[in-house]
Amino acid sequence: MCIRDRYQRRVRGSSSRVMGVCASSTQAEEEEEHARMRDESRGVWGLWDRYQHREAVGVVIRDMSELNPECPEERLWSGLAFHPDGILIDSWDLSNRGLTRLPMTFGSVRVDGDLNLFCNQLSSLPETFGCVQVGGSLNLGLNQLTGLPNSFGNLWVGGDLDLSVNQLSALPGSFGGVRVRGDLDLHDNRLDALPKCPHVRWRVRSEVVSRSPK
Repeated sequence: MCIRDRYQRRVRGSSSRVMGVCASSTQAEEEEEHARMRDESRGVWGLWDRYQHREAVGVVIRDMSELNPECPEERLWSGLAFHPDGILIDSWDLSNRGLTRLPMTFGSVRVDGDLNLFCNQLSSLPETFGCVQVGGSLNLGLNQLTGLPNSFGNLWVGGDLDLSVNQLSALPGSFGGVRVRGDLDLHDNRLDALPKCPHVRWRVRSEVVSRSPK
C-alpha cells in the first residue's frame, strides 16, 4: 500500500496521535515553545485533514526557516516535489541545508517517496518526528544526532532508514516499534547495544551488529 492510500486511512488517527506526542514533553526549558508549537501542529493537521497540503507544507517551511534563519524559505521549497494533483509530497530533498533544528510541525509531513535530511547539523529531532510517514526512504545520515525522541518507535518508512554517521550512544526504548520495509543503517555511531526490532529488515553496517533476517 502506498503512502497515499495509507494517508487516506490514517490521517485522522495520526492527527490525534501527534497532539498526544506533543503533550508528552516534560523538559521545562522547552515548555513555552512546545505550547506554541502544539497550537501550530493542530493548525497544520487541520490543513492536512482538508487536503490543503501545499498550505500545510507552507506552515512547516515557515517554522523551519524561523528556527534556521540562515536557510530562507525559498531554499526549503526548492527541493520539494508534489504530485501533479497537489495531494501529498512526491519527494523532499532537504540535504545540505545547514539545518540545526526542526519544528514540531514537521511531524505532520507525509511523503510518498523519499525524505532526505542528509548532511545537516541536526543534534536532536522534535518529539513529533515519530508521526512522519515516508513511503520511500528516510535519510538522516551525516548529522549530529545524539539521541532520538521517544516517539521514534511510531515511525513508518516504506524504504530504507539511514541513521548512519551520527553521535547516537543509545536508542529510546520505543525504537523496537519502528517499521522499516527496507534496510536500517546505523553504522558510525557510538552504540554498544541495539534493541530487537521485529518490523525491520536488517542490514546494519556497524561494529554492533550485522545480520540479515532468516
